[in-house]
Amino acid sequence: MTTFLSLYGNPLPMMLHLPAWAIYALIGCLLAYKLALGGWILARTGRSPLWVLILLVPYANVAALWAFAYVSWPALPDDGADQGGADQGGADPGGAESG
Repeated sequence: MTTFLSLYGNPLPMMLHLPAWAIYALIGCLLAYKLALGGWILARTGRSPLWVLILLVPYANVAALWAFAYVSWPALPDDGADQGGADQGGADPGGAESG
């Protein structure tokens, strides 16, 4: 089986041949994508999307991700009750009645 490096070579020397503006543009695009995706995820969970800016701070980003994983999420009920599906007595997503 061939590996990535044997097929395409090491990407670092290839990036060093790019002009400086292209490297900065690539890093900027990747950073913008990371922040946009993080903001979207935070908004979906009921948090402010501005909290994604903590991802720019080294070492604080790891702590923030760790805390985000273990705090209660405002979009979910705190009582721990499962919403349930059709097999658990909840609403059937298809709209069909059982019986």
